[in-house]
Amino acid sequence: MVAYDLRGSTRVVVQFLTKTLPFRTLPRSSVAQLAKACLIEYFPKETNILEQNVTEVNYLYVIQKGGVAIFRKQADDKETLIEMCSAGCAFAVHSLIKGTRADVSVRACEDTYCFLFGKSVFFSLVEQYSSFAQFYLENLAEDFISQAYAELRRDRLGLRDQRLLHLFKSRVRSLVRAAPVTIPSNATIQEAGVEMDHHGVGSLLVHDGAGRVRGSSLTRTCEPKSLHRVWTMGSR
Repeated sequence: MVAYDLRGSTRVVVQFLTKTLPFRTLPRSSVAQLAKACLIEYFPKETNILEQNVTEVNYLYVIQKGGVAIFRKQADDKETLIEMCSAGCAFAVHSLIKGTRADVSVRACEDTYCFLFGKSVFFSLVEQYSSFAQFYLENLAEDFISQAYAELRRDRLGLRDQRLLHLFKSRVRSLVRAAPVTIPSNATIQEAGVEMDHHGVGSLLVHDGAGRVRGSSLTRTCEPKSLHRVWTMGSR
């Protein structure tokens, strides 16, 4: 692992963030300030970036180039592959929000560069921008959502966990930014990728032939454009 301080040269960070969700929803001035606080780390292929239940998580990791594999260790110590992430994806979000050690293991599956943003920077953005908070709230694991709400109901949140309240106090109406984007249920995944890419969204409402909404597509932490490229390659 090699760490670089980019605070003296932020142009490359700004260019990347203004094309990457959810950072591209932030004001340009905030992106510029965020770039000044950014570090970059290089992880050679096969590097263990995070180890489940061992690594202290102090940063949000955003992949700038390369890719990682995310694993979860089971009770028998066997690892199960959870997800493959490429440029534009973020990881360590859940552990950063919960203030715990890594809840998954992350391994570089190719030479990988990541932008790193510290805890204070991350929570400052969560407090200031509801759209930023919404993006990561949507992508929290269901078990954490259930646990967080249960703790809120029981009023047993500690001081460390008060940061979580910023993720839950926003009014729903404040999170609405545009009309929903829909797609018919008989559309292909590739067509869904094209629609997400075109509208710059991470999920779609699925309707039947009569226009009635029947559900929603999976929301991803990755850029729709990246997914479109993957689906397009997969269809060849």
